[in-house]
Amino acid sequence: MSKQTKQDKQEKEKDEKDKRIAVAINFINTPNLQNVPRSDIEKFLKKKGLGDAEITEAFEKAKQQKEELKAKEDEKEKELVVKLQQLGGIPQQNTTLEKFISPQELKEIVEKAKISNLISIRNRGVNTIYEQILGLNNLQILIISNNKIQIIPQSIKNLTNLKVFHASCCNLQDHNIENEFFELKQLQELNMAKNQLSNIDRFTNLSELILLDLSNNEIFKIPDDIDKLNKLKLLSLRDNHLTYLPIQLKKLNNLKKLYLDQNALEDPNQTLKQNNPELIFQQGIFEEQNQQ
Repeated sequence: MSKQTKQDKQEKEKDEKDKRIAVAINFINTPNLQNVPRSDIEKFLKKKGLGDAEITEAFEKAKQQKEELKAKEDEKEKELVVKLQQLGGIPQQNTTLEKFISPQELKEIVEKAKISNLISIRNRGVNTIYEQILGLNNLQILIISNNKIQIIPQSIKNLTNLKVFHASCCNLQDHNIENEFFELKQLQELNMAKNQLSNIDRFTNLSELILLDLSNNEIFKIPDDIDKLNKLKLLSLRDNHLTYLPIQLKKLNNLKKLYLDQNALEDPNQTLKQNNPELIFQQGIFEEQNQQ
């Protein structure tokens, strides 16, 4: 065997190994597997042909990936709060809160929100959206990510001025979201990433959306009437189970970024080129050409 042939073989083996580990990382970080024992996941990965060293590496990189994503979400939330402080003089939030929310703290949160129109109870161990919060008709921003919210209730309809809603990593399923949520006509930014949503047909009723993040769910199909969301500038559906893209995507004339990586699409670049030639595909991200 020549030196070049040996080198080519080694590179091919490395590429195949990297692909196996990448697939394993995505599998390990699947939302509905977070409570599955590691030993069960290891057995499954071994059946798929991964060795012990590869499995160990996959778990380490999966943990690192989760930490990096959480850090990005934290940073995004901080930037949002800073922006609102600059625009509306919102007071600084206490960043050293206890894990769980006491009745007294909840009362203080609600009182502050009457001035700031912002509530963030991210990663606080809560399993419900408190009725005291749902009674704040002027609330504009509600962040409840990284909790175990059991249901988005009918009374969410009271938040008629809500513009930003973040509920990522909440174990939400389709039946946990009451229809009244999709009557929030002022909603412009919605993040429900890392849940267990599979049917997103009702989301097209939120016609004012500018940003929609439904990445890392269990979605198999983009609604045929997706073009009803014609104000969208960013749409993230990465890490789902999509196999095709509806032609209606071409009608989203304001779309600047479309994230579709980690799906089962055969040739998303060609599909999107046919639908909207102004979009280019780069590392799983469709971006408007010549975007500043």
